[in-house]
Amino acid sequence: MSEPSALGDRLWLVNGDVLSAKLILLQGGYALVRSPYLGELSVPWEMVKTFETKEAFIRIGLNNGDLISAWVISATDHGVVLRSPQKEGVFVPTQSIIALMRDLGTPAGTEIKSASGVLSAAAGPVPQEPGKPTTKAKKPEEKMWAGSVSLQGAGKTGNRDSISAFLNVEARRNTPRNQLTLRSEAGYGETEGVVDTTQGRIQANERVYYTESAYVLGDMLFEHDRFKDLDLRADGTLGAGIRFWKTELSEFLGDVGFGVSHEIHRNDGTDTNPTVRIGMEYMRRIFAKSKLSQVLTVYPSVGSLSKVRLNSQTTFETPLWDFLSWNFSIVDEYDSQTAKPGVNNNDLSVRTGLSYKF
Repeated sequence: MSEPSALGDRLWLVNGDVLSAKLILLQGGYALVRSPYLGELSVPWEMVKTFETKEAFIRIGLNNGDLISAWVISATDHGVVLRSPQKEGVFVPTQSIIALMRDLGTPAGTEIKSASGVLSAAAGPVPQEPGKPTTKAKKPEEKMWAGSVSLQGAGKTGNRDSISAFLNVEARRNTPRNQLTLRSEAGYGETEGVVDTTQGRIQANERVYYTESAYVLGDMLFEHDRFKDLDLRADGTLGAGIRFWKTELSEFLGDVGFGVSHEIHRNDGTDTNPTVRIGMEYMRRIFAKSKLSQVLTVYPSVGSLSKVRLNSQTTFETPLWDFLSWNFSIVDEYDSQTAKPGVNNNDLSVRTGLSYKF
C-alpha cells in the first residue's frame, strides 16, 4: 500500500483550525507532523480533537495498555474509526491515544487486540521497547470552545485630544461539519471630554457543511450606535456559501443570504426591510504563526437599491506568548443612509491592541 501524500492527513484542533500535514509520530504527548510549507512541527496532542489519515497503516498505543495495528477509515467529532483484516468499525476516542507510529507495511496476521477494551477508562502503561522508560499519559480535559478577548485602542493629541477603546470577544465551536461563531464588540470614545463614540455589536453565525466545501448558514446580528441615533438594528439571514479553498497557509470562502433588517431610531421611528447579506472571508498565514485576515460583509437592501451597508475589517495578528498576541486592525463601516444629520456615511478607524487566547 503506497504512502499517502504530505497533504493526505488532516488534524482538527480544539481551537477550530484544520492542519493538513502528514502525521508521522505521537510520543511523549506531542505529535510530529510534516508539511511541505511549514516543515516539521510538534503539536501538543491535547490540542488535537480528531484526525484523519488516508490509506495509512498505523500502530496505536492506548492509555489502558492496548495496542492497535489497523487503518483509520473515518474521523468523527471526538475520535477515529479503525479497521483491520479481522475487525472493522472499532471507535477509538482521540484522547485515549497516547502513542502512534506510521507503518508503511502491512504485517501478516495483524489484528485489533482487546477491541472491547478500547473504551476502557483503566489507566495503564503502553508496552515499550526494552530499556526505554514507561510513559503514562495524562488525559487532558476536553476543550469544547476556543476564542479570544481583545482590547484595542487609539489616541490623538495636538489640535484636539481624543481617545477611543474597543473590547472584542469571540468564541468558536468547530466540528468537521459544523462551525458556530459568537462575536461581540463594544466601543467607547471621547473628544475634548465629549463622548462621541458609544456602539455595540453582537453576532451569532453558524455554518453547516454538507460537503467538504459547500455549506448553509444562519446569521443573526444586533447593532447599537448612539452617535447615529440608532437604538437597535436587528438583521436575520439564511443562506448558502462555498469554501473556495483551505490549506494550512490560507483559506477563502464566500456566501449569500436573504433575510430581514429591522431598525429602531431614537428620533425617526422604526424601519423594516428585506435585505441581502453578502459575506467574504480570507485568511493568510504569514511566517510560522502570524496571520492576516480580511472579513467583508455587504447588506444591500431589496426594497431600496440606493440603501446599502458595508463592514470591512482587515487584521494582522502575531503571537507574543502562547496565550497573548498583538493585533493591528483597519475597520471601515459604510452606511448610505444615516438617520442623524451631519453624520458621515463612511466611518474609518485604525485600531491596535492585545488579544488573550482561551
